[in-house]
Amino acid sequence: MQHEFIDAEGRRWALSANAGSTTVKLVSLSLDGEPLSLQLTINRSDDGTYILPDGSRAVTCKVGDHWWVHHQARTYRLLLLEPGYSTAQKVEGGLLAAMPGKILEVNVSEGERISSGQVLLVLEAMKMEHRVLAPEDGVVLALHCVTGQRVEQGAVLIELGTDG
Repeated sequence: MQHEFIDAEGRRWALSANAGSTTVKLVSLSLDGEPLSLQLTINRSDDGTYILPDGSRAVTCKVGDHWWVHHQARTYRLLLLEPGYSTAQKVEGGLLAAMPGKILEVNVSEGERISSGQVLLVLEAMKMEHRVLAPEDGVVLALHCVTGQRVEQGAVLIELGTDG
């Protein structure tokens, strides 16, 4: 996978990595077009924490187009720059899981009328609670998750229809 990010200071980072189920091998990294000589393997734990070669731990969380990285008592925010990437979680009348996690609450039922901004469900991911909100007024056509269920990134959680 190859990604380009911009940090809070406006610096552009480009990285190339090979991701396995338990490791991420960082192949190349550059800052503002200048390559940095770096090749390392990062271990990934079951809870989404990354264990770096020096033994330190980093926790990441993706919110919209931003990645938040917590490492050694500091928090870094990176903006993901990819052509065609969208922050929208609404796809073809459905709401998708933005990241893998566990459903903590389902606050609606099939056939229920909903209002824009209403909390439809709560997803726990990366040790944080994420409220999934209705993007517009409508009706719940189908629920594809239940409280306590683990879901993968990109899973359709709820199908929505227009109210009318």
